[in-house]
Amino acid sequence: PTGEGGIVRSSTSRSTDRFVLQTLQREVGSIALAALPTLERMAKAAHRPPEQQAALRALAEQAAAIQTFAKVEALMKLLRASEEKVIVFTHFVATLHHLAARLREAGLSFVVYHGGLSIAEKNAAIARFESEARILLSTEAAGEGRNLQFCHRMVNFDLPWNPQRIEQRVGRIHRIGQEREVDIFNLAAEGTVEDYVLQILDSKIN
Repeated sequence: PTGEGGIVRSSTSRSTDRFVLQTLQREVGSIALAALPTLERMAKAAHRPPEQQAALRALAEQAAAIQTFAKVEALMKLLRASEEKVIVFTHFVATLHHLAARLREAGLSFVVYHGGLSIAEKNAAIARFESEARILLSTEAAGEGRNLQFCHRMVNFDLPWNPQRIEQRVGRIHRIGQEREVDIFNLAAEGTVEDYVLQILDSKIN
């Protein structure tokens, strides 16, 4: 089949494009900065016509220019509303770094947990979260294999599109040994694909 600009596209490249666009939708649902690397890679793709590359570069510039994000402000409001320990899950490293910077500016006690840490560093992060830090800022890496019953609040800053992933996250704190009610907060920008996914996930999990 022939794609944009008369370029012949294989079924593999079309499938790759669909995956990239799904990733882009998820990143935009997080914060615009998370979409920046994907937009830049798409703009450099050799198979794209010049006008598409220019449009993607313009979108990347717009993403880079955005400095405030409604979901981040909602998270900060949640964190200031209680002194309870809380786990904040995000899917994207760019979002993780931005949130870490905001928490640091706000003077909030937190630790970062992600797949790039060594086992020793991960263990140290969990130990510090249990003993002194109030917030565990984590990618999906803490969604499995950690028992965190000493924590009673969780914020899904980014929503997995798979109900099982949500259940794995919740299972870190809502499990045998948990002695209190658990509060789970799911953040989604109204009117976005992520908002729709939240409705589907809620229906499936229930």
